[in-house]
Amino acid sequence: MTATALERLPRGPARFLLVALFALAIWLPGFATLPAIDRDESRFAQATKQMLETGDFIDIRFQAEPRYKKPIGIYWLQAAAVSLAGETARDAIWPYRLPSLLGGLAALLVLVALGDRLFGAPVGLVAGLLMAAVPLTGIEVRMATTDAVLLACCLVAQWALAGIYLRRDALRGVGQPWRHRWGEPLLFWIAIGAGILIKGPIVLLVAGGTILGLAIMERRGAWLLDLRPLTGLATVLALVLPWFLAIMQASDGAFADKALGHDFLGKLTGIQESHFGPPGTYLLAFCLTFWPATLVVAFAAPALWRARGDDPVRFCLAWIVPAWIAFELALTKLPHYVLPLYPAIAVLTAQALSRLPRFVAGPQETRHRALRNAAFAGWFGIGLALGSLGLLLPWLLGAPLPDLAWAIPVLLAIPLGFALFAFQRAQPAALLASLLVAAALVAVPLYGWMLPQLDRVWLTRAVAAAVEAHRPCPDTTLLAAGYLEPSLVFTLGTQTALVAPSEAATRLSGDPRCGLALIGAAEAGPFQARLAELGRRAHTLATVDGFNYSNGDAEHLTLFQAD
Repeated sequence: MTATALERLPRGPARFLLVALFALAIWLPGFATLPAIDRDESRFAQATKQMLETGDFIDIRFQAEPRYKKPIGIYWLQAAAVSLAGETARDAIWPYRLPSLLGGLAALLVLVALGDRLFGAPVGLVAGLLMAAVPLTGIEVRMATTDAVLLACCLVAQWALAGIYLRRDALRGVGQPWRHRWGEPLLFWIAIGAGILIKGPIVLLVAGGTILGLAIMERRGAWLLDLRPLTGLATVLALVLPWFLAIMQASDGAFADKALGHDFLGKLTGIQESHFGPPGTYLLAFCLTFWPATLVVAFAAPALWRARGDDPVRFCLAWIVPAWIAFELALTKLPHYVLPLYPAIAVLTAQALSRLPRFVAGPQETRHRALRNAAFAGWFGIGLALGSLGLLLPWLLGAPLPDLAWAIPVLLAIPLGFALFAFQRAQPAALLASLLVAAALVAVPLYGWMLPQLDRVWLTRAVAAAVEAHRPCPDTTLLAAGYLEPSLVFTLGTQTALVAPSEAATRLSGDPRCGLALIGAAEAGPFQARLAELGRRAHTLATVDGFNYSNGDAEHLTLFQAD
């Protein structure tokens, strides 16, 4: 197959349907079966659950603690999803993940339209398929957090911004269609306002970085007036200000200090929760988080940089480079922070894939062949490592190996090898198919089969089963000391008490008939000592052993009831 084979891919509405079906096929495994994940997902979901329990949709709390790190948008979306799912689904995690799944789908559909707007068909379709396949996207759509929905907001804003930018030399005025004069500018600002409600200023960093990058490269910015900035500012304020004023009143001004001062600026200038990484961390992680499309990126990047004078390429580079530099310079780093920049990389990768022969027919000197072979080997090795996670994780944790887990890396070697063959033969359609098959062979068994049955990492699930088996009273409240993960509160209820061992002993002593205490190994001594002071003893109902992936510690937990 040649590059023209990509031209035979579906056009019109069919291309959106194809991307959505592939995304659902690779994303739905594990979506409902993976337990609530610590720590962020469980905190978001629990705060939403408390909104539904209390009817307070302004203030954000995790139990009694204010949770002012992020704005309200994701909680409203999760509350709507849970309400539609029904009250019986309130204690399950999957309804809270629905906004992320739908946000991811919306992002892909906009990406298809954006890719076609920038480069023409079939770049948007290919970009959407690649973006659905990369591991970072698959992780975020399975978690009840902000990032997949933020991705959709960023893409809508960038789609509108790209249209305005590409028309910057066209005639302006009353002769323009209404959608150009007002439709796309308003859509841009609505997306900005929605993005702020979801995750604060990050959407401004992405859109603003793009505008800054274009202004630096072109040294002109008169076209920015087409964004209708005054109307846009009013639109953003109309969306954001009502809730902001309400939460400022409810929190006595604490929200601005926590969300902007501590969370946003604190991550730029300091290290939060030990998530430090030096400059270059995201570039190194990119080899894993954007796999398998990195095979094309590695060889196309120099040519794409040389083509930065072309408007579509310039727009994508302006989208990527300024914000990427800002993320690399920030002291606090987590892999998903750069997710809003990946669609631009996916579009450039899709464009490169459609012109694959020019990247294959390069110099053939020994030095270049050695570099190419090293890139091939690294990419192939990453793929096998990802496919071997179902073997590696149980082995590291001392858990039983899933049945037939060995078959995944063996089968994965087939599309990986075929992808390298298709790349060297400059067959883009065959290469694309191989990359998508390889991504599916990694994601579907890992999320749908292997991770959900890896019992040693799902401590909360095991604790919940033990509590249910030994619950002495219908209204029993669990007292937990040592193991204080948010998933425990979400799974066992808002009333679950995360306390010190001495307090657990005191409260258990005061409720010997209905009380239950979950005590970590390090806290067992102080717990038993305090019980003895109170003239009580505790007998063991169950034990739970496993690995706490949030802090990297092995855990030995004991469920007690007072004698």
